[in-house]
Amino acid sequence: MQKMSAYLNRFTFGEVSPLLYSRGDLTKYQAGCKALVNFIPLIQGPARRRGGTRFIAKTGNGNRPVVLMDFAYSETVGYVLEFGDQYLRFFNRGRPVKAGGSVYQIAAPWRQKHLFLENGLCALRSVQSADVMYIVCPGRPPQKLSRHGLIDWRVEALPNWGRDNDKSREKERPNATSIALFRERLCLAADHTIYVSQSGAFENFKLTEVQKDAQGNVQVPIAADDPMEINVYTEQMDKIEWLSPSEDLLVGTTGGEFRISQNTTVDPFGPENFKVAPETPFGSSSIQALRIGPAVLFAQR
Repeated sequence: MQKMSAYLNRFTFGEVSPLLYSRGDLTKYQAGCKALVNFIPLIQGPARRRGGTRFIAKTGNGNRPVVLMDFAYSETVGYVLEFGDQYLRFFNRGRPVKAGGSVYQIAAPWRQKHLFLENGLCALRSVQSADVMYIVCPGRPPQKLSRHGLIDWRVEALPNWGRDNDKSREKERPNATSIALFRERLCLAADHTIYVSQSGAFENFKLTEVQKDAQGNVQVPIAADDPMEINVYTEQMDKIEWLSPSEDLLVGTTGGEFRISQNTTVDPFGPENFKVAPETPFGSSSIQALRIGPAVLFAQR
């Protein structure tokens, strides 16, 4: 049999699946590779060598892995946060922040087992608003990290999160695993429920109890900016894996993807004006979705 060689002049599609190794007739085959390691494919066709790294400092966690996160206050003020076993360190302008000649660090509530999932992926999720970052993970209650100065950082549990003190529905809220900011509200997801804060008050999750007089007339109605709880139900009560805000709030669960939006555009988004609509039935993994322009990329389960 005559041997044939495919004409390859671009790497636009990166690595192709082994299922396509015999499909030389496909355009993707002609623009892909079996393996593309330490290179980045460009839309014009060539592949560029990925950027390198340089040594900054040793971590405070010994040989155990750490989690790094960006903390960007503005275009000119930014930090890299180092999460280790019960500590938090800070890097600024390419070097560790120091106080009195020593590396500055603060005590943190996350132990090593809280930093990563069983599959090795990072367990921490966060959102930031100015000088405050809210952080969630499966093993700890939601935390609030505040920057008060270069060497003045404070971390504390999110106030009033653990218990809904309404006597008619007193219950413990579970640890949140996903987080997002959507329409000036802080959204925390746990299991199949999204806990949505009051509009403009990120730390108020107390649901409003409708109060009526003896005649049944409503005395304290539910306002459009009140906190709310949204249940994303599927046939199998699937767990919420990620939240991605845009014009609507996109939700990824292990059984499918959903869109949360207003039920009617006449009234504002709130406890009495929202809807949960299914989008796709793929099912999501525990990797946080990534928004690129108008599209949301997520890893299928």
